[in-house]
Amino acid sequence: MDQLIAVAGGARRWLIVAVAAQLVLVAGMLHVDGMFVHVGMDFLTSYTAAEMIYDGAATDLYDTRAQSEYQRPITDAYEIDWGDRIMHPFISPPILSVMAMPLLILGPTGGYIAWALLNLAAVGLAVVLLVRRMGIAWQTSMAVLIGSLPLFMVLMLGQAEGLLVLTFVLFAIELTDGHLVRSGLALAAFAIKPPLLLAPLIYLAITGRRKATWTAILAVAGQAAASIVLVGPNGVHGYVELSRRLSGADGTVVTNVWGMVKLRSIVVRALPVDDRLMINATIVVLTGMTLAVACWFWRRAGQEATSLPSLALLAVTTVLMSYHTLYHTTTIALIGAIFLVAHASADRDDVRVD
Repeated sequence: MDQLIAVAGGARRWLIVAVAAQLVLVAGMLHVDGMFVHVGMDFLTSYTAAEMIYDGAATDLYDTRAQSEYQRPITDAYEIDWGDRIMHPFISPPILSVMAMPLLILGPTGGYIAWALLNLAAVGLAVVLLVRRMGIAWQTSMAVLIGSLPLFMVLMLGQAEGLLVLTFVLFAIELTDGHLVRSGLALAAFAIKPPLLLAPLIYLAITGRRKATWTAILAVAGQAAASIVLVGPNGVHGYVELSRRLSGADGTVVTNVWGMVKLRSIVVRALPVDDRLMINATIVVLTGMTLAVACWFWRRAGQEATSLPSLALLAVTTVLMSYHTLYHTTTIALIGAIFLVAHASADRDDVRVD
């Protein structure tokens, strides 16, 4: 009991120090640069995209000129200067901008604060579910996730990974409990960032969970159909063209491949050549090899494919396999770290009992 109290106290102290340091960092950035240069810069794109939809300009959602016109009143009002570019484009599916529409009433700054609090609340709920539904110690979940730098980046930039952390936890819980339709529906929320769907869908297929697989595919297809109706043919063409421009192996100042945490970044850093075909081929080969190893593990796991180690591997593979994964997306991989720590703790307890 004394050891448990000491661990809990250590976790609390870590969280207090980590959160305090992060608040100091945010205050410093706001003092030096103001809003939306760094703090809230990714939310700004969702906010202005929501304005475009509200104003009936959804067909121009992926026209960077149109995006720039909607951003200009805010960038002028807040005296924003990104230095390396005149605007920060919206590159996510329309569903993310639709989710941001209720926040228009709060204005850019108020909307950002509400969005950050929503994502923080989602992570908090995920921790509660990990504790109550999966029996994972709250000290582990809080210390690994809440005080982490990836979560800080999510909140600071105004990203959506807080919601995706909750989604992944719900997916894992429902899958473990054998509720395949619910798990598929939870996974479909990853359509906010489609590349993240690759590894989970392959995992479901390779482990024979067809009902969950098809539920997720159909739910994602429904979202895609609604998005196509919303933005129209011009919007679809704009999305494809913008994605093509930003998806080069070495990226752009917007995609920032060197700042990614994934195989794509490793390959670009490791190959000092300017041959895009070779770089892309290497990325594809390494991605395929990594997936093959993960699939081999999941197949061998059999009935244990929903065990904590298997789910941990899925969380990490989901991040590594996504073509566009920046530091804030590693919050999902941190769920895998929590699963591994919980599994190791359970094994240690079993050894002590024996």
